[in-house]
Amino acid sequence: MINWHDPMSVWTVLGTVASVLGVGVSIWLIFIAKGARKAAEDAEDTVQTYTRKRGLVEELEAVNHKADQLGAFIQHEQWFAVQMRIQEIQSVCSQILSRWADGLPEDRRSDLLRAAELARSIAKRLPTSGTRPTDTERGKLIEVQLRVNGHISSALGEARKIEERTRTQP
Repeated sequence: MINWHDPMSVWTVLGTVASVLGVGVSIWLIFIAKGARKAAEDAEDTVQTYTRKRGLVEELEAVNHKADQLGAFIQHEQWFAVQMRIQEIQSVCSQILSRWADGLPEDRRSDLLRAAELARSIAKRLPTSGTRPTDTERGKLIEVQLRVNGHISSALGEARKIEERTRTQP
């Protein structure tokens, strides 16, 4: 029995109650901290996924721009620049396929492979030094360049769609 008139007994009771409450609050805070840690890890995963997808979109935008430039260089018969753009397109497509192998569905990865192959076929059809292509030959080069651009644009569109879905998911 507690003697409420004895100050030592009152302080002992108050100290015991405070200790029990302190242990209870500590246990409660441990559970809250675990939940906060899990939420922080989930948020970090989401940010990393978004950053990774955004990087893929940026890479595809860059190679899409190079494919556009390839068309302009063909139109202006700047064959050295055409050759340089072809090499860049092939290189960037290869890097994208290596770096983001799981970032795109199989059919869009195939589009990038086709784009690189078509770019290579343009290089094989380039006129030799000192000659000019006929209108038909130049038309074929432009047609192939448009197909390169189409395949890259298709992959870019898919990457943007994936990025938007990732960004809007809770």
